[in-house]
Amino acid sequence: MNNGVWHQIENLARKLAVIYDSVHIVCGPVFSTDTTKTIGPNHIRVPDAFFKAFLVRHQDSYHTVAFLCPNTATPCTPTSAMTTVNTIETIVELNLFSFLDDRIEEHVESIVDTCLWIL
Repeated sequence: MNNGVWHQIENLARKLAVIYDSVHIVCGPVFSTDTTKTIGPNHIRVPDAFFKAFLVRHQDSYHTVAFLCPNTATPCTPTSAMTTVNTIETIVELNLFSFLDDRIEEHVESIVDTCLWIL
């Protein structure tokens, strides 16, 4: 997983950390409830996808971008993997940036800030 699009997303994390005042990154696996694919003698579940969500604070504004990368042999592009934080939160059933004021959270998590990707 640490090549191709995921490698590009990890490079983005490094760039954002150098450029902006504050960067929060949450990443993890995505399991669908109807998937039972496992590997090894201990039957370790294989994630269907992986996500990485970014929250950037620059001066007094917040920006978000998230990526959802399917765990398949078919490669995806950063643009096709790009999504909203809200989409990721719905899939994984977690509130990723719960420390934000609700008004700010509702706004920034509902948009894809493509400016963050074009660095």
